[in-house]
Amino acid sequence: MLADTAGAAGRDELLAPHHEAAFQQTRDLLARAGVPDLDARARAYVAAVDGLIFARLVDGAPEPPGTPRSRAALTAVVQTLLAGAMAG
Repeated sequence: MLADTAGAAGRDELLAPHHEAAFQQTRDLLARAGVPDLDARARAYVAAVDGLIFARLVDGAPEPPGTPRSRAALTAVVQTLLAGAMAG
């Protein structure tokens, strides 16, 4: 059990810079769009994208990665998430 906790802490250290950069970029984008409640919406968006990435890693992509159909599917999901983050 202790090893699991140590592993999680190590992952957190590795992911923290990614999460902070993604949060700042999303927050900046939403700010330029005039979206209110920037911090909460940016964190929710980043969490949703993280979940999407995790699901694709665990469950596999419905289409082979890098194909036009795979890119189109990801684009549609990300557009929906972004529209939700920007909705007032």
